[in-house]
Amino acid sequence: MDVLLVIIALTIVYFVLLYSSLKNTGGLKDERARRINQIAAEKTLIFLQALLLAGLMGAEAGVVDPKSIVVITYIVAIVGHVFLRYHYSRVM
Repeated sequence: MDVLLVIIALTIVYFVLLYSSLKNTGGLKDERARRINQIAAEKTLIFLQALLLAGLMGAEAGVVDPKSIVVITYIVAIVGHVFLRYHYSRVM
């Protein structure tokens, strides 16, 4: 039950951050915004793959709880993508 509440809260925070990010950058109307979104998604996916591999190895060894892997992966996916979109919108 606690995991579900964390996921629901993070989803709400994600939508608020995504809405404000799209509002500040003008959405995905131009090529720059699409490219920023693409780069952020690629970097997030690469990091998530490494995180999942480490988490699965930890779960197999009995060191990490599988629920923790799901929550951490979700947090990194949400926060990481929003952070990278913000970062690349400032840098590029």
